[in-house]
Amino acid sequence: MEQVVKSLSERNVTRTELAEAVYAAASLPRKEAYEFVDQVLREIVAALVRDGVVNLRNFGVFTVRETPERLGRNPTTKQEYVISRRRAISFKAAPALKQKINARNEPID
Repeated sequence: MEQVVKSLSERNVTRTELAEAVYAAASLPRKEAYEFVDQVLREIVAALVRDGVVNLRNFGVFTVRETPERLGRNPTTKQEYVISRRRAISFKAAPALKQKINARNEPID
C-alpha cells in the first residue's frame, strides 16, 4: 500500500489510479475496486447536491456556497458583463490533513 500511495503522491491522481490503489490495498477484484471508487464519488456528489455539506473526518469539509451576481470584465476587450449567481464548491482541510501535508518526512499512513 505504501508504494501505491507514494506513486500517487508524485502527480495528479485520476479516478482510475484511485481504483487501482484500492484494488492493490484491499485485495478486491479490480472491477469491484472501480465500482467502489465510483460509488464513493457518486455519494459525495449526491450529498453535496442534497445537503450542501460533506464532512470527512480527518480529511476535510466540502461545502456548497452561493456566489452572488457580479460584474465581470473581459481583460482583452475591457467589455463589462454580468456574471450570474451560482453555486460553488469549497473545501476546508482538516487539521489532521494539514499536519500530514506539512510533515514532509513522516510516512503516510
